[in-house]
Amino acid sequence: MADYTGEQDNAGGSSTQQPGGASSLVPLDSKWMKPRSRRHFDTAEHKPLKGVEYYFENGKWRTNNDYQTFAKGRWLGRTIADVFYSEFQDRTKEYYKRAIETGAITVNGGIVPLNYIFRNADVLEHTIHRHEPPVSAEPVKIVHQEEEFIIVDKPSSIPIHPTGRYHHNSMLHILRHEHPELPELLPVNRIDRLTSGIAMVCLNKGSANQFMSELKERRVEKHYLARVRGEFPATEDFFEVDQPIKTVSHKLGVNVVDKDGKPCTTLFKRVNYNGLTSVVYCKPLTGRTHQIRVHLQYLGFPIANDPLYCTDFWGAELGKGGVSPDKAKEAVAGLEKAAFPHPNLEESEPAKSETAAARGEETGKGKGKRPAVDEMETPKRKVKIVDTGDVPSQRFFPEVEGCPDCGVIRADPTKEQLSLWLHSFVYEFESLFGGQGKVFETEFPPWAHPTFRGDRDLIERFWKHGGKWDGKNPGEILN
Repeated sequence: MADYTGEQDNAGGSSTQQPGGASSLVPLDSKWMKPRSRRHFDTAEHKPLKGVEYYFENGKWRTNNDYQTFAKGRWLGRTIADVFYSEFQDRTKEYYKRAIETGAITVNGGIVPLNYIFRNADVLEHTIHRHEPPVSAEPVKIVHQEEEFIIVDKPSSIPIHPTGRYHHNSMLHILRHEHPELPELLPVNRIDRLTSGIAMVCLNKGSANQFMSELKERRVEKHYLARVRGEFPATEDFFEVDQPIKTVSHKLGVNVVDKDGKPCTTLFKRVNYNGLTSVVYCKPLTGRTHQIRVHLQYLGFPIANDPLYCTDFWGAELGKGGVSPDKAKEAVAGLEKAAFPHPNLEESEPAKSETAAARGEETGKGKGKRPAVDEMETPKRKVKIVDTGDVPSQRFFPEVEGCPDCGVIRADPTKEQLSLWLHSFVYEFESLFGGQGKVFETEFPPWAHPTFRGDRDLIERFWKHGGKWDGKNPGEILN
């Protein structure tokens, strides 16, 4: 089991794809179709996926492809409608309702009603044409390489592996694209999409199991840097926070301090203060979702540019000392609404695939119809060029019939919206490497240096607008 290093990717499902858009399901000697692990993001021969096109534009990496997604274990006992309505944020409820009813979303190869309850071993498939949000074009640097593993300095805004709306714009896919000579890539630790810093990737299963065992047994020390709002107290020793935290939104991975949450502990110590913000050394002793960010918010010193925990949705004190359940619910509602604006999808139809099911051929034992694995095709594209005039980054965007995102012009995220001042900069392994241990580290990010003054922009551009850069949400609709 991978360590979460105090930060975790958003919920929302994993995605896999094979050349030509074929389903990556593996048929078994039963009625089930078992999805491959989320680690299998390339072909069986560990070659880069065909048809995956990355392009650099307006200072960001972009990609545009078709996907299938699969169910998570925590959905057991819940209805399919509840899962999609509550845990996914890149489509409206109306879209998911139609997709379930028309078979764009299936369970065990068949169409199911909205009140279908997930059971153990259910397999969910969602055929969808999707536009991935752009990510930072900062390089994914390999800072150390050995025969069995690599150490990567991951930029902010890029998830470790395919998750939610991100598939090809993930660290693993970008590494595969830029280093096709590497064998199978197996991530050992996971840090949040917006968090930058050390990511360990093993090149075979044996080393991956060994490193993950070290993390699970807490024989690895992890060190972070954060720049927080205000003057963090200066102390000789570390300041300990041991408040339990609880997830209140799986959509965004939002957590709060809660007596019924999971126990966790973080150590903090001030590094420097420049009159407006402080750089704080953070050492998580446990690995909970957003642990560092939540504990800093609880102390009253949220990360200065944090779009989740340094916003007015939490009240005048930004969540200092914790919030009530009602206030947490209110904050989550505001954050989810701002996270990914939706177009009006009332009149649009879900993307359709030309599949065996569409041709009337039935396979599997589900009540509905679905294509055989080797017959799955990507949606046929009816492409036209959309002239968006004054939006250079979207000048020639191909429009796919039936796609609710095609023709919708969204604002690019700014460089500020793609950044969080939280960086994983040191990993210390105590007992590996012949019992000698080893330390891996990255360079300090520019914002961590004592002479940094880029935080002055926060006053008028971020804090003044309640935690939104220039008062705007990422991905705002322009047309």
